[in-house]
Amino acid sequence: PQDKDAWHNLGLILMSRGILDKAILCFEEVYRRAPEDNFAVTQLAKLLFQKHKLSDCLTYCNILLQRGHEQLLAVSLKVRVLNLITGYEQALKFIQPYIDNNRSNDALWVVIAEIHEFRGNSNAAISALQKAKHILDQGNEKANADNLQFVNLKLMNLITQNN
Repeated sequence: PQDKDAWHNLGLILMSRGILDKAILCFEEVYRRAPEDNFAVTQLAKLLFQKHKLSDCLTYCNILLQRGHEQLLAVSLKVRVLNLITGYEQALKFIQPYIDNNRSNDALWVVIAEIHEFRGNSNAAISALQKAKHILDQGNEKANADNLQFVNLKLMNLITQNN
């Protein structure tokens, strides 16, 4: 195709069909034609993480963070990538300023719990999930119902495994 919108659409169709490698090529083409296109950068970060192309994913996460676009997604993906590439301490060091400035963001606490759990630190994972649960308990019940259900289930599983 000749324009970026057609590449966008083709990438989305391929993604929906699970043809991720070709979807990546489509969004790379969008990015080549329109480097300012945040939608393409976002899709590339997500797809590259799914395909375990971690250093490439990190590149697109950094672009999103520099642009201030989809920051929660970019932080969540980047901390997971750092945990895998550079290790636990680097991942926690990276996410700490985001936690310090967004203490009431339940999603960040869930990501921290995932990092702790991945590294076998169940107590820290449980503590982070309890913080997420507390935040969700304070919020709008309807808006938080799915997140709260996920956090409660995850907490129950971790506590059961820990005993």
